[in-house]
Amino acid sequence: MSGRGSFLGWYTKETGQIGCLEGHGVHFGMNSLGLINVLAKDIALLPNWHQNIWAGYNTAPDGKVSKELLASQMEAVPADTQAPEDFFGRGIEAINYFSEKKLGFPIFNDHQSAADILKKSTALDLQTSLVCTR
Repeated sequence: MSGRGSFLGWYTKETGQIGCLEGHGVHFGMNSLGLINVLAKDIALLPNWHQNIWAGYNTAPDGKVSKELLASQMEAVPADTQAPEDFFGRGIEAINYFSEKKLGFPIFNDHQSAADILKKSTALDLQTSLVCTR
């Protein structure tokens, strides 16, 4: 998660966008085994050095193609799910609300970087990094 300009963002529970340079991302899906699937056509449209990175991390196919990726890319039917990262902030607020009510104190303390940390964990925050080297 250290390459400058690289990003990872979520659209739905199992799909998102990933790339090594803003503006050059590909739509991906995660299959039932937790492996990332990307359509070969999308990789073919990337610059050569991006294709080399993808080739270096490619593995033999295992498990089926992501259902959500196939639905959105081949059938033009986007998934009716949401990325769980979108709910982190509300979950923390709810935990603190109920812990204060029951225990008299919040589980999570306020922190000056909390808003920035939450922003980086939410769907489509394109500043989140992924390992990408030239």
